[in-house]
Amino acid sequence: MAEVAKVKVTIGDVTHEVVVDDRTFTIGERRKARTALAALGGESDELDVSAAAVWIVLNRAHPDVTLEDVLDNLTVGDFLDAAAAKDDSPEA
Repeated sequence: MAEVAKVKVTIGDVTHEVVVDDRTFTIGERRKARTALAALGGESDELDVSAAAVWIVLNRAHPDVTLEDVLDNLTVGDFLDAAAAKDDSPEA
């Protein structure tokens, strides 16, 4: 996710609107995401990496939320909705 994206994800009964901007990630956060993805095993694809980016941002305010929570609740449609919203924005 090389650009800014606004993604909505519902975990439990709470919907979070997460603004992901990779440029704001610290080196430690990037390492945390890579380590968490590696711990899942297998190869990570683009959606896994994007979901990890959402988790990192969400985790800043909600440290109890795990990567698995995000992976279990984030859908491909959530990313498509974010892309569609970006295309419809006045800046697009």
